[in-house]
Amino acid sequence: MSMSIADHIRQAAQAFKPGVSPDPRITLSEEPRNLALTDAQIIARLNAPVYARPEPQPQQWSVPGLLPVGKVAMLYGLGGSKKSLFALALAAHIALNEPVFCGISLGVGGPVLYIDAEMDQSDFDRRAYRIARSLGISEPPGTLHYERIRKGTMRHAETAQNIARLVAEMRPALVVVDSWFLATGIGSDRTEETLDVFDQMQEWGVAVLVIDHEPKVGGSLYGSVYKFNCARSVIRASAPTKRALVLQQLKNNLDEGEDELADDDPTFFIRVDAAKATKTYGTITTFSAVDPADPIFKKKGERDAPLQLTAADKLYLVLARHADGATVAQLVAETGSTDDAIRKLLTALRKAGRATTSKGVWRIAGCGRE
Repeated sequence: MSMSIADHIRQAAQAFKPGVSPDPRITLSEEPRNLALTDAQIIARLNAPVYARPEPQPQQWSVPGLLPVGKVAMLYGLGGSKKSLFALALAAHIALNEPVFCGISLGVGGPVLYIDAEMDQSDFDRRAYRIARSLGISEPPGTLHYERIRKGTMRHAETAQNIARLVAEMRPALVVVDSWFLATGIGSDRTEETLDVFDQMQEWGVAVLVIDHEPKVGGSLYGSVYKFNCARSVIRASAPTKRALVLQQLKNNLDEGEDELADDDPTFFIRVDAAKATKTYGTITTFSAVDPADPIFKKKGERDAPLQLTAADKLYLVLARHADGATVAQLVAETGSTDDAIRKLLTALRKAGRATTSKGVWRIAGCGRE
């Protein structure tokens, strides 16, 4: 008589020996979503010691602290905040193996693949030539590769396979996807597809920077909260004036012990200039690190440099990490703030249309289950 799965598990538990690690054939992360495990796979997992695997090597970074290798990072901001232009300039520096860009230390350089659904190739090339001239070269580096895809097709099987093959052959130091919605066609109400595309990008095994947009009100990533949750690093771009760019990292959960409400989020203040180099040489576009007190960060009549996250902004970012919502008690425990302070901040977020509450559970607006 054949044994039931319960009998198999009971027998395997009795026979378990520490240090013996049967081959489980495949790991959970390699299995298609919703695929049921066989009895043998369940038993193999039961018999496998918890710490049979050696400690991994330290996390590798394409840009230390900002763009982790094998993970997905997001760079988002309002339209016109120069995020795509900055990403292209960063890509050129990495492709040329430059050590520093705008005061940001770069890791090991190498080829860069720029996947574009925003511009056409001539628009990209014009920008790339302006960036190249700022680096003292007459044309974009040969290690900067451009791939134009049709809007909304990155989630389609054929396009996804083609990109995966390009990445596997090239092994780039960085892949840039410009931009999320135009490349994938995935809006705020398609959680499953969002998760699938993030899995697809992470399987490339290289650093990936996805450019995305933010709504005109709110200051958060546009659309599904799961983009924020799935990204390992999230950077917000803002342009307080035409010649100014501010980058602030809002999330990096690959560093241990990070205080999510601390005032030490990495922030980069950057000056953007465009000028005619010579009559024959053409226009150049330069990025340079400057002091936050530089007048370019001040709008007319403004005394202080902009872009300081409020306490409500920081609590919003903490709440965004809870896809199923969080109670006041949970937020107090995570932030170290008082019950009264958290409640006041949540009320402010709700009045601003940025958070909702139901049965004592708070969620950011648009997170579902409201």
